[in-house]
Amino acid sequence: MCTYAEINTLANRVAHWALGRGVGRGNVVRLLMANRPEYLAMWLGLAKVGAVTALLNTHLRAELRGADPLFYIYTAGTTGLPKAARLSHARFLGGGIYAALAGMGRDDVFYCPLPLYYTSGGVMAVNAVLRHGATLALARQFSAHHFWDEVADHKATAVQYIGELCRYLVNQPSHPLERSHSLRLAINPVSRR
Repeated sequence: MCTYAEINTLANRVAHWALGRGVGRGNVVRLLMANRPEYLAMWLGLAKVGAVTALLNTHLRAELRGADPLFYIYTAGTTGLPKAARLSHARFLGGGIYAALAGMGRDDVFYCPLPLYYTSGGVMAVNAVLRHGATLALARQFSAHHFWDEVADHKATAVQYIGELCRYLVNQPSHPLERSHSLRLAINPVSRR
C-alpha cells in the first residue's frame, strides 16, 4: 500500500525519466504492467509531461494501436478483435462521480479486483479514490477463492464489481468471512439495458 505522497514521488521520478529520454507532450507510451501501485505512478508521471499512456491488456498476445489523449483502453474483444478506445482527460475526470452518489468518502478503502487496463478498474475505481482522497487497495488479479480474504486483509469498505464477479463469488463454497467483513458499498457503475 502506498500513500498519496509516495505515489506522487514515484510519478515525479517517472516524469524526470520521461523528460530525460525526450518523451513529452503528445508522445504515446505503452504501459504493459500487472496491477501494482507503480502502475498508477507510471501514467501519472507520463501525464505530468503531457504524454499519452496506452494501457495494454497483460493477457493479450497481439500488439494493439490507437489514437491519443490520456489513455487508450482496449476493449475486451467480445465482438471481434480488441479495439483501442480513446479516453480524454475530461472523460477520466467524470469517471468516478458514481462513487460520490453512493456515499464514498475519504475514510473508505476501495478494493479493486478488476484489471487496471479496463475502464471499470483503471478509470472508474482510480478516479473515485482520487476524487475522494480514499485509499485504493489493488488485487493483482481477481480470484473468487481469495476475494473475502483480500477484502478482510485490506479492511475494505467499498468494492467495485461487474456482473460476472458476483456470479463467480456466488458459485464459490461458503467462506467464513463473507458474513463478517467491513464492506459497506458494492458499486457497479455500468448499467446495461
